[in-house]
Amino acid sequence: MTTDTRESTADNPTTHRTNDTSVCLAGTPTSHRTIDTRESTAGNPSSHRTTDTRESTADSPTTHRTNDTSVCVAGTPSSHMTTDTRESIADNPTAHRTNDTSVCLAGTPTSHRTTDTRESIVDNPIARMTTDTRESIADNPTTPEPMILMSVSLVLLPPTEPLTLVRVLLKILPPSEPLTRESIAGIPTAHYNH
Repeated sequence: MTTDTRESTADNPTTHRTNDTSVCLAGTPTSHRTIDTRESTAGNPSSHRTTDTRESTADSPTTHRTNDTSVCVAGTPSSHMTTDTRESIADNPTAHRTNDTSVCLAGTPTSHRTTDTRESIVDNPIARMTTDTRESIADNPTTPEPMILMSVSLVLLPPTEPLTLVRVLLKILPPSEPLTRESIAGIPTAHYNH
């Protein structure tokens, strides 16, 4: 709807050397209601060197109701070097009702260096109706694998009585947290074996 000033550098209408100030209306992940000021560095609408301030309206995992201020460093809208403050509305495991303030490390919205405070609204094992404050360690080549501590508690009853209780608890520990007695504290049925 407004003026689009650009200088194309390849066979792609969205690749620019100079800033592109425009209001996109198409049904793509880069469609915006507000002005998108950017300098593209590759043949992808979401690859920027400078800050991209936008409000996406597309049906995409990176769809936002509020503005997304970020510096993209790869060919996905969710790969940022700086803070991404957003409210996702997509049908996606990372969809939130509240704001997700994080620093993304790679092409997944759930891979963060900093704390991710969110309220999930999807049918997902990590979904909660209350606020979940955590440091995500998603399955990503640049993210360390978590340490998994399993505690199995068996309540053995006499032969005349049925086995009534079997508890299996999993606790995911950050890579930096050592496996100590304190690290498994708070799990009622956890046992610290020698």
